[in-house]
This record gives sequence, C-alpha cells and structure tokens, in this order.
Amino acid sequence: MKFVANTKALLSLGAAASSIGFVDAFSSSTSSVGSFRHRASAASYSSSTRREMCGLIAVVADAFEKNDDGSTTRISVEDLPVLPDIVENTKRIRHRGPDGWETLDCSDGGKSFRMGHTRLAIVDPSHAGDQPFSLKFKLKKDSTTSFHLVANGEIYNHADLYSKLQSDDSWEEDRISGSDCEVIAHAYAVHGPECAAMLDGMFAFVVVEQDDETGDVKSVCAARDPVGIKPLYLGRNKESGAYVFASELKGLVGLADPASVVAVPPGHRWTPEGGLYCYHNPDWLRKDDYAPWSDPDVVQPTDADIQTAFTKAIEKRMMADVTYGFFLSGAIDSAVVAHDLLPST
Repeated sequence: MKFVANTKALLSLGAAASSIGFVDAFSSSTSSVGSFRHRASAASYSSSTRREMCGLIAVVADAFEKNDDGSTTRISVEDLPVLPDIVENTKRIRHRGPDGWETLDCSDGGKSFRMGHTRLAIVDPSHAGDQPFSLKFKLKKDSTTSFHLVANGEIYNHADLYSKLQSDDSWEEDRISGSDCEVIAHAYAVHGPECAAMLDGMFAFVVVEQDDETGDVKSVCAARDPVGIKPLYLGRNKESGAYVFASELKGLVGLADPASVVAVPPGHRWTPEGGLYCYHNPDWLRKDDYAPWSDPDVVQPTDADIQTAFTKAIEKRMMADVTYGFFLSGAIDSAVVAHDLLPST
C-alpha cells in the first residue's frame, strides 16, 4: 500500500507542481515605458482589470501551396494578399500584460505575418526581453535568416538548452536578452519543429522563419506545452486564408472565421505542411488504465525519491528576476510547497 501511494504521488507531481505556475500569474513585475512598435505602458491598465500573464496574437499568411504529390510549394510574398491588422485585437488581450504590449508587422506591407504580444516581465524584465522577438541568424555564409517569435510561458531549461545548442550543435549566435523565451527561436533555428519536445516548461508560441533576401516565409511553427498549462487557439481568416493564433478566444474576434477555430491540444505542435502533430504522448497522460503501481515488475519509488522529485519540480519553477509569492489554501498541496520553499536553515 505504501508503494502504491508513493507511485500515485509521484505521478501527480506534474499536476501539483504545475499548480505553482501561479508564479507566472502573481509575480510582482517591473513596469516601464520606452521606445515601441505600438507599445502601451503599465499606466494604461486598471488594477481591477489586470489578469497578469503574457498573451500573444499572430496572423501568418497561407504561403504554402499543396501539390498533387503531397509536397508543398512556397508562394512568393508578392502573390500574397494583405493580412488583417491586429493592433485592436492585441489591445483586446492587454489585460494579460501589465508591462506593456507591442505589435510587429513584416516589412512587406503586411503580407507575410503580423504579431502582437502583451507582457508580464518575469525573467529579464528589461526592454531587451520585450516581444515579439525578431532575431537575425547567419545560417549561411553570405546571408541571414530572421526568426520572429511570440511566446507565452516560462522555459525552465532555457540556460541548459542554449548551452547544449552551443556544445552539441556548434551554435554560435548570441542571445540578445536574458529572456527564457528567446531560446525558443535559437532552438527552432537549429532543430525546427522538433524543438518543442526539447523545452521543459509551460508555453505556447508561434515562430516564423523568414528569408531576409526575398522576404518569403520559409517555415512556420506553433506549439503548446505537454499538459496544456498555457492556452493557444488556432483559426483561419476567411478573406485571406491566413492562419490566426491567440491566447484567448476574444483575440480572434474579427480575425478568424468562428467555424474554423480550434484549441491547439496539449503536447501538440502545428505546421502549415503537416497540421497538428502530437509530440508528447506518454502512457501516463493518454491511457486511463495506466497503473504501474499494480505491476510487480515495476520498481517503485521510495519516499526519498518522491521528496527529491518534488523539490526539483518546485525549485525550477522559482525562476524569476522579480519577487514572487503564492497563496496558501490551507490544504496539503500548498502547505507542502511552502515547506519546501522555506530556507534550509
């Protein structure tokens, strides 16, 4: 019975530890005003309407034409329709970002993509971490490629992942900020859509790869974290056929055909060529009858194993450059979390 309880406790760590994602919702942020591409300061928000977390909007042209053999052909930016403006839609979700909001239009007259972001500054609260990110990487000797990114969430292994890109993949592009989310663009530049499975965190993101010479969109990817802590919705614009993404349904109003809107499932990534693809499909998440504690051949965790795993789950979620706090409900979960956060002395 003890082993059964221990195993069940270990399996519930993901859910219990995810509940302390409130660090994202209740961190004490630093608000500031500076240069902007359609930017609003924290002074624009009423404390009674704040819902403190990041949010994203993205509209990406349907620039991939499917051929009869199943392959795709990229459509030249010159042949694409102008995409709908997203400034008002970004404002519509500004309650998610007390530290300002920004929108980014591509330089081709709004044909390739448009991105918007509302920010809660937790890791690197300086303007260096403001989104959308537009990063130029030298993937070829004589040319650069831009990677445009909007993301909502926290990437707990961002430092380790960036170091691994440098050591294992000879990645030489420097980071421009201390933002954990920036590393998504670096990982995507090296590994493409497979980078979603390399991220340890809670996240939703959209990244666009663009040829700097022609302005053409080379690739697009969106993804949601393995258990769906961060929301992400996908739809199609009726007039242009563009793909539309948002953190909230209200962000899609006027942009996406309501009949086309779906929630990107947890543990899925999306590309225009392949559609939705499940990159995270463990037995414990998908199988209702998963019960390793009843299998005599499975080595059961000890109390010490559970304590170690639980402490690690909490510690990695305390990643912040601002002060943080949490609510105590008076029940077991929050009390145990509080105990682990107490100084060892």
